Amino acid sequence: GVRPVRALVDLMQKPLDARIPKMTRGVMVVENPLTAFSRRAIAELTGMRIDTFLDNELLVNITDHVLVPKHELLTTSEKAAVLTRYSIKENQLPRIMASDPVAQQSNLS
Repeated sequence: GVRPVRALVDLMQKPLDARIPKMTRGVMVVENPLTAFSRRAIAELTGMRIDTFLDNELLVNITDHVLVPKHELLTTSEKAAVLTRYSIKENQLPRIMASDPVAQQSNLS
């Protein structure tokens, strides 16, 4: 339900320790998938971002798996070098979706 989302948002806005500033990023680990209402509530947050993970998604570090290639965020100059080296245009580069587990764990979305 939306109750745990509200509790996290409240904690982010008013931390228990006054020395901790208001937070804008949060992580929520859940046992069961969020309801559509909860996902919508998270998506509509202004000035905050909450990443959600199912607990079973975090049991294995997928970036250490032998079948998962290394993911690396390129700088603008590195991207230009790749485009030149392979004689391709930017729209020909592979895209990684925000829902990709590696993108989520690496904060690439």
